[in-house]
Amino acid sequence: MLKKSRLKRLFHFFVNDSDFYHLKGSTWDITMERVCNVVLCIFYVYFIYGQLSHRDDYLRWDIVIFTLKMTMEAIFFLSRKMPKNFSIGPYTWFVTLFAVNSVLLMRPEAPGTYFTAGLVLMHIGFILHIIALSFLGRSFGIIPANREIKTSGVYGFVRHPLYLSIFITITGYLIANPSNLNFAIYVSGIFFHILRIFEEERLLRKDRDYEEYIEKVRWRVVPGLF
Repeated sequence: MLKKSRLKRLFHFFVNDSDFYHLKGSTWDITMERVCNVVLCIFYVYFIYGQLSHRDDYLRWDIVIFTLKMTMEAIFFLSRKMPKNFSIGPYTWFVTLFAVNSVLLMRPEAPGTYFTAGLVLMHIGFILHIIALSFLGRSFGIIPANREIKTSGVYGFVRHPLYLSIFITITGYLIANPSNLNFAIYVSGIFFHILRIFEEERLLRKDRDYEEYIEKVRWRVVPGLF
């Protein structure tokens, strides 16, 4: 059994040192951050419920991988660093929340014709997701913010490897679980994630270090394309 002091340090790592409780800013800023936290938690619970109860065969690997991916993001989100600054415009909030929550609405369907191909893509996306998060660490967040500029590892190839992993994973999930609803959510999710990237970079470019980083790493997500 852990000693009380160790439990306290563990609690501080995941909660007290995160901007969930110690965000600095105006009353409006703090209120909106709290709203964001609550909305994301509600959608996450709804996502888990949908993945595990929508079909009887919920132990399929595609469902397991997708659930693990979103759970990892939830854990990193709750232990995120205090930001140096962050974007609080209504447009930014809308784009970010829609991008994140739209993906959480994708649901399991009867396995598609190319289920295996979709599963392979999901494995690739999940592995890249783990690697990107390992380099990003507690600088991970939802609302665009400058927690720390990352330039090493996979961030030396593209500026947003985490978004690349998301695109690969949800593409694989769509192939494995084809439906008109999932396709509509997929298209809107990709679109709003791209807008989210623009909003994030608009904030980060205020940092001189990020401007230097852009000069070294040209591509945002896909080398030679975007």
